[in-house]
Amino acid sequence: MARKYDLSNRMSPGRAVVYVVLTLLGLVMFYPMWYVLCVSLSTNTSLAGKGLILWPVDFNLSAYEYVLNTPDLLNIYGNTLFVMFFGLALSMLLTIGAAYGLARKPRGYKFATYFFLIPMLFSGGTIPNYLNMRSFGLLNNLWSLVLCAAFSTYNTFILRNAFAAIPESLMEAAEIEGAGTLRTLLKIVLPLSLASIATIALFYGVAYWNMYFSALIYCNKRVNWVLQVFLKEVLISSQPDIMGGGTDAAAGMKTSTRTVQMAVVFVSVVPVLCIYPFIQRYFVKGVMVGAVKG
Repeated sequence: MARKYDLSNRMSPGRAVVYVVLTLLGLVMFYPMWYVLCVSLSTNTSLAGKGLILWPVDFNLSAYEYVLNTPDLLNIYGNTLFVMFFGLALSMLLTIGAAYGLARKPRGYKFATYFFLIPMLFSGGTIPNYLNMRSFGLLNNLWSLVLCAAFSTYNTFILRNAFAAIPESLMEAAEIEGAGTLRTLLKIVLPLSLASIATIALFYGVAYWNMYFSALIYCNKRVNWVLQVFLKEVLISSQPDIMGGGTDAAAGMKTSTRTVQMAVVFVSVVPVLCIYPFIQRYFVKGVMVGAVKG
């Protein structure tokens, strides 16, 4: 008997082309980070005269030892984690509360919508925000970085649309069973909107982790530096002396400004690289759910 083959699962030429193109794009986007890692794991002398590299040259960890021995690195990481943790908690609390209130369309719904929308289009600017922080006594205080980005109208409207997509009959049934507003939010709305909530949390978390301009304005003392300000100082310095260490000669010529800079860049993005893959799967679903219904 002739063997029958199932051709339904055979890859079509068009799909194969799409896979090849996406693979090439993925490699193009992956290489810059791989290049940063390779340079940071190479020695200063071995990189002389070399352009693009595919593997570490004369592998060593001197640049990472130099970075991790920075006196203020733990304090700077602690400041960044403090801002991200408390900022993310406050931002999600405010955003979920505002989005849920708008999704239920209470009395004065249109006024509240415009109340949130106008500041999104017309902001006060940097100087009024700076004067506000100074009047509150929050200059050179990490809470200024938490408060300056605590609320986003854009994220609120995305989450409002996700909450509004939940059938009203579910919330009415919960109210009939005796559930109040808060219990309905915790037991019905939030569990059905985890994808959108994870997406908004990712937006806020990355924004706090990468906070630079506000940190540069409000916290200009080294004791209150966050990671991005520290990274800027290392990248623009002609020598890595700003890290509290010595010069190239003191490091035995194994480290240089270039290798130290790459090591600092890689250290600064490792936490995001570790967290992002676990939340990325919610990204497309969360944004689509929040973008369908206005």
